[in-house]
Amino acid sequence: MKNSPKPETIFVLLVGFMFLQTIHFSPPVANASGSTYAVGIVDDAFEPLHINVTTGTTVTWTYVSTGHEIHTVTSPYGTNQTQTGTPLINSGQLSPGQSFSYTFDQPGYFPYQCQVHPTIPKMNGWVMVTGNPVTPPSTNNGPGNSWLLPAVIVALAGTLAIVTWTLVRHGRHHKVSNQ
Repeated sequence: MKNSPKPETIFVLLVGFMFLQTIHFSPPVANASGSTYAVGIVDDAFEPLHINVTTGTTVTWTYVSTGHEIHTVTSPYGTNQTQTGTPLINSGQLSPGQSFSYTFDQPGYFPYQCQVHPTIPKMNGWVMVTGNPVTPPSTNNGPGNSWLLPAVIVALAGTLAIVTWTLVRHGRHHKVSNQ
């Protein structure tokens, strides 16, 4: 009778082999805790491919090679979307020499890819963001005084109406008393 390996042994060997493959073939992970971090788009690859940053970090992807292809930096379909369903990270088309920046204000896992080359493994990366949520700076120039301009216009119009009415009334009064 032949000695065949036990199913447990086969399982342990398969898991061990898969673990070794992941260590051996995983691209290096870059860590950043500063306020900005740069990623290069070189030929058909993001370099570095995987990034760990803290909240508030701005990542800038720059198409540094002189290729002739268009690339994008875009959240894959079904991940990290805005409330309207558009990709959260969305550079649009980038040509050589162009850059795209995104500030990560929320912690989480943010995969990104080139929409033109989604099947190329080195064009599918991720950003892992840790830390507490950061409130982005306001793009508003004030505390929301949308009522201020109409109120000023109404006040000026009211003042003009009162002054005009007073002058007209005062002019009639002088005409009547002079006759």
